[in-house]
Order: sequence, then C-alpha cells, then structure tokens
Amino acid sequence: MKGFYNYIKKVGILISILLFFYFLNPFGFGHYFGYLIIVIVLLKKKIFIKNMDGMALALLLFSMVYAAFYIFSMASGSQYIAIYGLFPTAFYLLGKRISNSLSFNQLAYFLWICAFVFSISALISVLDNILQGGFVQIDRSLPMIWNKNLVTATIMGSFLTLNMCIPAILISRPAQFKLPTKIILSIIFLGSLFATLRLGSRTQIAILLITSVIGLAYVVPKQGIKKNVTLILALLLGFILFIKNVSLDLNSDVLTAFADRMNDSNNNVANAGNRSERWAQSFEYLFSHPLGWDVHEFGHSHNLWLDALRSGGAISFILLILVFVKASIILKKKLGNKKLSLPYRVHILVYFVGFFLIFMVEPILDGMTSLFVFFCLFMGLIAKKSIVSKKMVSSTHSKKVIKASMTN
Repeated sequence: MKGFYNYIKKVGILISILLFFYFLNPFGFGHYFGYLIIVIVLLKKKIFIKNMDGMALALLLFSMVYAAFYIFSMASGSQYIAIYGLFPTAFYLLGKRISNSLSFNQLAYFLWICAFVFSISALISVLDNILQGGFVQIDRSLPMIWNKNLVTATIMGSFLTLNMCIPAILISRPAQFKLPTKIILSIIFLGSLFATLRLGSRTQIAILLITSVIGLAYVVPKQGIKKNVTLILALLLGFILFIKNVSLDLNSDVLTAFADRMNDSNNNVANAGNRSERWAQSFEYLFSHPLGWDVHEFGHSHNLWLDALRSGGAISFILLILVFVKASIILKKKLGNKKLSLPYRVHILVYFVGFFLIFMVEPILDGMTSLFVFFCLFMGLIAKKSIVSKKMVSSTHSKKVIKASMTN
C-alpha cells in the first residue's frame, strides 16, 4: 500500500483523483473534473509553458478551429465548446508533465490503470446486463450503470479498446511480467472479451486480432531463436486448447449478437459495416462542402478525420491530419530508441494502433470525445521522457543525477 501511495504521489494526488473521476465519468459528470484539470494546466507554468511543442500547437489549432465551428450548432450542449477547445491540448501537456515523474515501468502501469478505469463503467454495465439476461438478447444498446441511459454498442465498445490490446502486450515478453500482473491483466481482458461478445462488436475483435499480429511481428525479429520457438509453441498450444474448448458456432448463445450482424447483408465486413460508402461520399463533400455539412445529409462518416471534416470543415480536417503526422513522428522516435525496453515499445505501439483502428471506423468526436482526450494524454505520456543515467554522484546532503537526456 505504501508503494502504491508513493507511486500516486509521483503522479500527483490531486491530478490522480481528477483523472480517475474524469475517466470513470460517474453519472455523466466526468467533464467537470476535466475542467479542473484545465485550470491546473493553465495555472502551472511548468506544465503549460515548458511542455509546449509542435504537437501541442497542432492540437491547440485544431481544437480551437473545431470548437469555433461547433458554436454554430452546439448539438451536444454548450459545455462542449470548452471540451473541444481546451481538453485535447491540456491533457497532452499534462501527460508530458506526468511522464517526467515516472520510470518506464511505472509509466506502463500508469497506462494500464488509466485504460482499466476508463473501461470500468462499460465493463460493469455490460457484465451486469449479461448476468440479468444472458447473451441471447437482440438489443445491442445497453443501459449505463450510473444512470440507466441507453448507450449504443458502438460507444460502449469503445471504452474497451485498450483492454483488447492486452494479449499483444502479454505475448511480447511474458517473462518481464510478474505472475500477479499477468493474472490481473488476463482477468481484465477476459471480462472485456465477454463484454465484446455481448455487444457483438466486430471492431473490438478486429482490434484484438490486428494488435496481436502487429505485436508479434514487431517482437519476433528483435529476439533470439530460442525465445521465438518458445513463444510460437506457447501460442500453438493456446490455439489448440482454444479450438478444442470454445465453440465458434454462430448458433451458440454466446455469439447471438454476432450471428445477427453477420446475417445482415447490408452490414458486412467487406464494406466495413456500410462505412465505405460514407467515406467515399465524405471525400466528395470535401470539395463540394468545404465548410462542412449537416449530419442529416447521410449520417456520421464513421471516421474521426472525416467526421471532423463534416462538423468542422476542411481546415479542421487538415489540422487533424497534421496532429496525427506529429503523433506518428513521436511514436517512430520512441520505437527507434534502442534504450527503451522491448516490452515498453510494444506497449506504446499496440496502444497507438488500437487508438488508430477505432478512430478509423467510428465518429469519435460526436459520441466518444473522452477517447480522443485519452489519446492526447497517451501521446503526452510518451512524447517527453528523459532517460536518466544510473550513475550518481553522492554528497553529504544530496545526490546529483548525471543526465543523459533524450529530447524529441
């Protein structure tokens, strides 16, 4: 308990509490805790000024332009002016501040904790629904545990995105994780998998499979033959046990939601759940409606960038592309840094891919803004991290760290 308390102190007790309640979002009031985080970031020069960089400026420009366009509709309420305009940049800067207080191992655990807290409300809501009615239910919209308001499967599933990346992290270097860590992460994953099956979310299953493949593809060339053979044998054994003990029959109760979606000829994998037509039409509107268009034209574009184009015009679209160019450069630098441990690099890689995959197919800013804000925090956490040499010079009163810093 003392170790956990010291860990929280490094992050900041107040910041930890605010982040916990923002991600938990009790009774839909999470944004109020986000406002307090903005106040802290703006008032502390060490956070706001010292951590400003190209990524932060790109985020700020995008956020301000998008918020300005939102003023003309305010479809979700006036509070979203501040959420769109300030939250992304503030959480990115906060992430950069937090990263300098933690070691790489602590940073990995912090990401796991944030991902789990972010998923708690959805996990409890879906698992409670399973306990009450089982898997054989037609309606994929479920009541959120806090207020019993119906939430679509798309939004509910988005909270589980990073939990579906856990297998990719565990198989990267299983020896690096202690048994209690493996057990806890496995329980979180299995709970998220059951919830995904109830929701009938093909997107989450795709994230699970794609991140696992990418994790393996990244790890295998970077480790010895002995470890690769052991890894492959373990995966084959796991696959055989899975095939023998788990039924993939679409007529089974567990796969009821999936069976209903697979039988819908207009909602299949080949056309990305009917999204490809909306993507094509959105690109056409980029030139015919450069200032954006009403959602009633043909619904959501089901893509973060194209929905930003719809709501915020071509300028928002271009600035958001710039944001992800900056984010990709940050990720590339971290993945190319051999001083960072392999498990840590796999961790940030699969999280980035998980975010990217959900952003590709869902209208994030209209219904899952907190997921985009989480992404901004994540990028801040990995953007600025100095590597400190273990060599230290001791004195009577203090120990001075000899820096070997690595800047972006």
